[in-house]
Amino acid sequence: MPGTNIRRYRAQRKLSLRELGERAGVSASLISQVENGRIDPSISSLRRIAEALDVSIFYLLDDGSDGRRGTPIEQMIVRASGRRRVLLPGSGLEYELLCPDVDRKMEVWIGHLERSTATGDAKRGHAGEELMLVISGRMEVEYGSDSAVLDQGDSIYLDGAVPHRMRALGAEPLVFLSALTPPVL
Repeated sequence: MPGTNIRRYRAQRKLSLRELGERAGVSASLISQVENGRIDPSISSLRRIAEALDVSIFYLLDDGSDGRRGTPIEQMIVRASGRRRVLLPGSGLEYELLCPDVDRKMEVWIGHLERSTATGDAKRGHAGEELMLVISGRMEVEYGSDSAVLDQGDSIYLDGAVPHRMRALGAEPLVFLSALTPPVL
């Protein structure tokens, strides 16, 4: 599934396998094998490829099979049982997409982060702006050279270009809502 989407976005951006590989820090051979369905990429490789293509990881995982039917309002509803999920193995991080699809001007998702884990090994930036709301647990936000702790109900509005990451603090997992514009994971 991600291979077809990688090929489509790579073609739209007029990138060769080698160019995309250089941008993503992976081999052109890996990208070719993924595009041809011979291997499934690791989540970290998929994340780097998504960043190199300047798209959300949800775009690469979208299989177009959400089967939205019904009236216009019914097509906009995302039932809790039907949310698209991305689990990043070994990271303690899971995302649930709250938007009906990935072709929107805003991306909204719920993040679940196991206690004592972070959203990545290093702080990362992205285009646009991001708002995060702590639903449960405690969150440390590392933002540039600063950091702050947010408790349940607290929110923060960030310039996405400033490198940042989140860490779950305390004894319980962290659950947070994130809204990004433009969509980038």
